[in-house]
Amino acid sequence: MKKYDKVSSRNASKAYRKMVDSSYIGSSDEVSRLMDRVEHAFIKHFANGNHRKGMSTLRPTAKKERHRTTFLLGVFTGCAIALIAALIILIHARNILYSEGRTRYMDNIFPLYSLFGYIVCHMIMYSVNTYLWRLFRINYPFIFGFKEGTELAYREVFLLSSGLAVLSLVAVLSNLDMEMDQRTKSFSALTELVPLGLIIFLLAITFCPFNIIYKSSRFFLIRCVFHTICAPLYKVHFTDSFMADQLTTQV
Repeated sequence: MKKYDKVSSRNASKAYRKMVDSSYIGSSDEVSRLMDRVEHAFIKHFANGNHRKGMSTLRPTAKKERHRTTFLLGVFTGCAIALIAALIILIHARNILYSEGRTRYMDNIFPLYSLFGYIVCHMIMYSVNTYLWRLFRINYPFIFGFKEGTELAYREVFLLSSGLAVLSLVAVLSNLDMEMDQRTKSFSALTELVPLGLIIFLLAITFCPFNIIYKSSRFFLIRCVFHTICAPLYKVHFTDSFMADQLTTQV
């Protein structure tokens, strides 16, 4: 009704609510008792007697936006921009593009970090999709089969992508500095372990069984990837097809 009042420049919501409250449906004790019976039956048979779980399903509350997410998003985005600027300055200051070891670095190390760039770009595209879906009121949690209240909004997806971008850029800068510095150039094994350590860290977070960093979404992603890989031998759903289509069209 608020949206109707805003679009039509009328103030009809107050009269409408007054009419509904004074109607038989809004004031009847019989309707209230019937609602209580339905809630009791649903909690008993579909929520195993758990009143809190049943009521959260029958009367879901709107998901609250956390200020912490917005704050961390701004911090990680600013850090990523600063690291990109530092990387550009480092390349120009040390004249890396015209140095002798530039081909070895581009052939061996750069493809590893381009993988993380691909993942970041994919996550940014998904965050844009979620923003547009929510903007045009597309019920994507229902379409993809997300559990109520566990779906990631565009801010949260963009937060994860910016955090991964910061980690990747830090690894790129440290790896590049060690490769081009004469004092650490002899430690070739150590420099090559930087991207490996980043991959191990990301895999550890992805498969972490503890309820941290959006556990339900991580396991949902793992399940979709598993179904996609085992598609000839396993039953797939729309979410698996969507994930496979995204991966194949962006390679």
